[in-house]
Amino acid sequence: MTMETRGFFENRRGRRLYFAAHGDAGAREAWVFCNPFLEEKVFSHPVYVAFARRLAGEGGFALRFDYEGDGDSEGEVSHLSLAEWGDDLADACALARERFRAQSVSLFGLRLGAALAWLRADEVRAERLLLWDPVVNGAAYFQECLRLNLTTQLATYKKIVENREQMMQRLEGGETVNIAGYEVGGRMASSIAAMDIGEPDTAPASPARVLQFLKPGAGVNRVASPMANHSNVHVEPVSIQPFWQESKHHDPAPERLIEASLRVVASRPGARAGGAG
Repeated sequence: MTMETRGFFENRRGRRLYFAAHGDAGAREAWVFCNPFLEEKVFSHPVYVAFARRLAGEGGFALRFDYEGDGDSEGEVSHLSLAEWGDDLADACALARERFRAQSVSLFGLRLGAALAWLRADEVRAERLLLWDPVVNGAAYFQECLRLNLTTQLATYKKIVENREQMMQRLEGGETVNIAGYEVGGRMASSIAAMDIGEPDTAPASPARVLQFLKPGAGVNRVASPMANHSNVHVEPVSIQPFWQESKHHDPAPERLIEASLRVVASRPGARAGGAG
């Protein structure tokens, strides 16, 4: 059975962050997992764990962790922004190198976690990136998040009590807004809204493989990602049920996605191919 280690490490702000390491220390390459946002993290957790265990079972090393104010880590998300979460990612990469003696670090992420990996890749000296359906335009994405609040209002009050413009005004005024049970503050809202990884100056030096999710039946040739314009980025469409959302078609270990991802991991020259081919 592959070794798994769980515990806490301290980030640069003195908060204890939860981690789970899959595989043996001293690996040639450690994959640091970057969580998506709020309920997307909750729904995708079984897939993250399944992928980490499969990766370790193929001879790799995976490090999952929770940002400050997220999951089992200390802190409150209401006081934070993507800047602090990016610092937490850098601290997790340091953990992989120092405690688990990884020779190099690569980044894996889903949705907002994929965007954060893209933005911080150069800072953490990432060897390469594996990104699942990254959020490209943060402003549009955060409006989708606010829609969850509207859905809750309709379910609770049978009408819209506060629209998105009013919620944004409250956030700008220093208040918080509840999104899927989480109190999100203005710093996080503005940092997400300002993010656009489609801009040319955001591209990392590291090579990146993007698995772009398409709903089943959408047609695998319909991929239009601005990230594909970069010479070191390869975008591959994958037809898959949206496991990062509440769905009647939940699959805790989507085989096609995990196999495609393991092929990416194994594609490094000299890497062990395992059973992903």
